[in-house]
Amino acid sequence: MVSIALSPKESHDHLRRIGRIVSVGSLVCAAAIVIGIATAWSNDQLIQRWIAWPGPLGIKPITVNFSTRVVGALLSLIGAAPFLYALVQLSRLFSAFTQGIVFEIENTARIRNIGLALLARVALSPIIQVLTTLALTINNPPNARMIGIELEVNQFATVLGGLALIAFASVMREAVRLSRENREFV
Repeated sequence: MVSIALSPKESHDHLRRIGRIVSVGSLVCAAAIVIGIATAWSNDQLIQRWIAWPGPLGIKPITVNFSTRVVGALLSLIGAAPFLYALVQLSRLFSAFTQGIVFEIENTARIRNIGLALLARVALSPIIQVLTTLALTINNPPNARMIGIELEVNQFATVLGGLALIAFASVMREAVRLSRENREFV
């Protein structure tokens, strides 16, 4: 594996510090998401406030029991999985930066994977919303059952961000390739 590393100059210390912060912070965020999902689905008031109220259910009646909690938590974890994957890739990317390794093919793959994970997150979102609303209302009387879906502006922004990361990874991959070719000619 050939990689282009940063020189060990003090001028790159800021990248190493930022790399450590982002690397650790990404993993802390991933853990917080998993803990948050478990916490939210274990408390009726949190289900009403964080899951049912802002979503398509609005203030419709919901029925929460043990199976609803388990199904809801699993759906939330499935919906969060692409984002959790993106956070792990981000941690690995910035961990490489702390070692001074910036222009490397593996890093371009990580950036691309982050972009793909963001697109997967948006693609899964409507399915997760439908299944979550169904899980929360399936035990209601027949006329009070529902499925719901909503599109939010942040989903469109996430798509743009994911596409931008994929494009950036392609440009960076080409830069790494050209750099390697230039070193071979010298």
